[in-house]
Amino acid sequence: MNLKDLQYFYDLCQLQSYTEVAKQHKVSQPSISYAIKRLEESFNCKLIHHDPSHRSFKLTPQGQILLKHTELILPEVISTRKEINRSLAQYSTVGFPPIIIQYLFAAEELADQSFILLDEHFVHLKAFEMLNQKYQNKAEIFFKTDDIAILKELLKKGIGLSLLADIALSDEDDDLIKIPLIPKDKITFTVYYAYLKSATPSSEVEALFNLLKSYE
Repeated sequence: MNLKDLQYFYDLCQLQSYTEVAKQHKVSQPSISYAIKRLEESFNCKLIHHDPSHRSFKLTPQGQILLKHTELILPEVISTRKEINRSLAQYSTVGFPPIIIQYLFAAEELADQSFILLDEHFVHLKAFEMLNQKYQNKAEIFFKTDDIAILKELLKKGIGLSLLADIALSDEDDDLIKIPLIPKDKITFTVYYAYLKSATPSSEVEALFNLLKSYE
């Protein structure tokens, strides 16, 4: 089985467009179609409900199973490759505590890293796109997920970097290192809570407000 075929399959599940996947990887559209066909032949089943025009996209139950496992396989491959490369490297790496790192790194200097991000359901992706556009879209997204627990586990395995709000990290994440953005790269989002004038916020809502204000 070709790992590249799995990457095409994963990206196709995210973009739901053969044309867009082909553009992303700079290959022809038939190359993506052949990759899916090879996977279907390998697993002896249909993975995608086919539409000759490719205008609709829907995974079969077997395709959903493959996607679930592909989300685990691809990060492990990246992790393995990085670990092997580190073992072959003829140099040593030096780590710095966050208080020093914030004076050393700007978003531009991290653009060549693999990024693992929360998907379209979160504002983090929009923040990443804004920063990436600022630096000529040099950074690439390797993996997106809507599960922050999975994202953190991948980071703990040393697979790429992420972009998270400070509030997303708890005391249980002390093995993750926060790299603050320099002032010129910081992005601020305003959050509003609307309620009827005749309503009084509950104690729980007031507690939430106080918590959010503590991160200002």
